[in-house]
Amino acid sequence: VFELVAREEEEELDLIEPAESNVKYTIGGPLTITVNKVKENAKKIKKVTLSCNGKAVDVQPIAKNKVYEFVIDPADDSYDGKCTVTASGDGIKDDTVDIKVSGEEAAQLEISAKPKKTPVTCAEKKRGCKLSFTVAGEKDGNKVKVPAKYVKICKFENGKVNEKSCKKAACKYPNFCKKLKPSAKDAGQYVARVEMDGVVVVSDPVTLKVE
Repeated sequence: VFELVAREEEEELDLIEPAESNVKYTIGGPLTITVNKVKENAKKIKKVTLSCNGKAVDVQPIAKNKVYEFVIDPADDSYDGKCTVTASGDGIKDDTVDIKVSGEEAAQLEISAKPKKTPVTCAEKKRGCKLSFTVAGEKDGNKVKVPAKYVKICKFENGKVNEKSCKKAACKYPNFCKKLKPSAKDAGQYVARVEMDGVVVVSDPVTLKVE
């Protein structure tokens, strides 16, 4: 005797929908993928999972009043492409939504350092001698202030920076300087060396003449 058990067909319902069909993120920063709950069926959702480019992502969703949120932090470039959110419930077919994900390189800090005037001629042992440099920063099209602690004035000898001679710059952004009461041995070339957020820039040299 064979017993036949009728299998109830799974119900097909809309459980979720994308909050955004295209999501952009900065590579190395957080990636947030959000789906809206379909109000009339929200209580039937038992589980929500995320996969990106065919691979399961081990991140638990944050359940809020009207949405589910997945936050990946940091997110590398492996998430660039397509992410799929799957909602499951008892006796219901899985509901999936696909979201296009685009990773963008982080904006890089750009720094410029230039001499205001060269050569500079100063009288020996007289105050008021000043070597000046203009320093500017920019990131993603916006100006970035470069604090004085990142700027040093150094001697430039034999085609390279004399690191031991570097001293914190005087004056204020964007015009940094070195003030001297020079002797003959101070004559020579000087550069501004800027190091900020991993970016190192060395200006063209200013030539100091002492008479």
